[in-house]
Amino acid sequence: VGDPNSPGTFATTQAASTVADINSKLQQIANLNSQILNVSSSGATPNDLLDQRDQLLSELSKEINITVSYRDPGQADVQLGNNYLVRGGTVQDTLNAVQNTSAAPGPDNNPTLIELNSTGASMNGTITGGSLGGILQIGGNAANQTTIRGVLGSLDTLFGQLATSVNAIQATGRDYYGNIPIAANQNIFNLAAGPGLNIFNYSINSNLVTDPKLVAAAIDDAGTFDGVADGRNALAMADVANTSYAALGNVTVHDYYNQALTSLGVNTQSIGNEATNYNSALQQLQKTQQSTQGVSLEEQMVSLLQYQRSFEASAKVMSTMDSVMDTLINKMVN
Repeated sequence: VGDPNSPGTFATTQAASTVADINSKLQQIANLNSQILNVSSSGATPNDLLDQRDQLLSELSKEINITVSYRDPGQADVQLGNNYLVRGGTVQDTLNAVQNTSAAPGPDNNPTLIELNSTGASMNGTITGGSLGGILQIGGNAANQTTIRGVLGSLDTLFGQLATSVNAIQATGRDYYGNIPIAANQNIFNLAAGPGLNIFNYSINSNLVTDPKLVAAAIDDAGTFDGVADGRNALAMADVANTSYAALGNVTVHDYYNQALTSLGVNTQSIGNEATNYNSALQQLQKTQQSTQGVSLEEQMVSLLQYQRSFEASAKVMSTMDSVMDTLINKMVN
């Protein structure tokens, strides 16, 4: 979705570049419609132009779930939902990728909004297929779908609970020097203000990196310090992984992490299976399209061979007739 703090990064995202390619193909299809109309009006058959347009329509359908309708003379209209994108030789509308930088989810619950250039109407709910549909889904934050933001959100919840719990234990113990940590400068994890999920704004306290002895590994027993050999507080920090928390759905940190990984693996496999099924269906549809609209090279080769054999047979007949006529004429003369 690009970095809101870095201007220009959105233009290089997959969503923005895919939209730019879609708009380019729409213009090419409209241009071919115009050329096909001109050639058809002259009484010729624009087979090459028809093939080029079919190829573009096929490529476009892989990027977005368009509907194509045909009308005479040889015109192809392209629609997205109820909106015409191409009508004959005219591009009626194009798409625009807009970065949703609002703090709360936008109207389509997506960080990237695809809009009609003519009206600014959102097409996110209409775009359900093709590579652009996949980009919108994986980059969105719908609760019932596997998304990058959803996975990162789970990790954000996990790490937030982990950091809070470890910092709380740190604040109740004593460090190597026998001091009780001061929360202002001795938290193990510091959270800085910044955009996006908190998981990207956490850092290890630089004071502890410089001097690891500031980690409160010992327990403070009612104001007393049992010495540097006391590691009970460090063990309590380690035990956070086996502690259940309400924020994690009353499961342990360890189990929550395993559940997130398992869910991601299952969903990934499911998506892979769907992709395999869709590819099989796509191949079948491409064969059907080729048999009804496109030019089949195999069929054309068979036709060429038929015409060649017919020509050879006709030439043989003409040669035989010429020989017969020549013989008859010579006999009549003699």
